[in-house]
Amino acid sequence: MNKEQTNTLKQQIQTNDQDYSEQKQRKEALEKQLEALTTDVSGHEETEESLQKQIATLTEKKMICNSNYMKSDKSAIVCIKKLVKKMKI
Repeated sequence: MNKEQTNTLKQQIQTNDQDYSEQKQRKEALEKQLEALTTDVSGHEETEESLQKQIATLTEKKMICNSNYMKSDKSAIVCIKKLVKKMKI
């Protein structure tokens, strides 16, 4: 093997080492992304359940508010009717 062939092989080895290193880094980055996605999905299920509870609570509060509003609305109407009777309009 002559010196030129040896240099060529050394360059190929360096190139292969560099390619291997880059591929390894890409693999590690993809594994981290996959792990993050997997974590997000499992967290999403918990969040979805939590959101359903929040929706139920807010719906209940809305119903109470609507009920109280209707009560106050009715009392306002009663007051207006009493005023109208007093004024005999």
